[in-house]
Amino acid sequence: MSKHTPGPWSYWSGYNPFDKLEAQVTAEGGDIVIASYNNLIEQGEANACLMAAAPDMFAALVLVVENAQQRIFEDWLQRVRPNGDADSVHAQWLDSGDYLDFTESWAEQLDAIDKARVKP
Repeated sequence: MSKHTPGPWSYWSGYNPFDKLEAQVTAEGGDIVIASYNNLIEQGEANACLMAAAPDMFAALVLVVENAQQRIFEDWLQRVRPNGDADSVHAQWLDSGDYLDFTESWAEQLDAIDKARVKP
């Protein structure tokens, strides 16, 4: 998983005497300010809302993709009935046309998940 600031992240918008309007994204109950925007940035409030929702959206996307892959894998298992140990079955799955079809049809979502993960 990513090494991002732990959530939940929250969004706050209010009045600041210096910058007038301000929007902030904070983590863990306001302990860490992730981003702060003022009225000098027209899209600041929208950016703050989107950023605050990012960890939840990422987790939801990962769950949807994992569930879809699991359903396709289970269908493949029943149809093909591969044999061998778990590693052998897994290798057969990764070499199957069903897995290729899955990765092609879910490429946009898989790319988005990959983009959000920290590379070693």
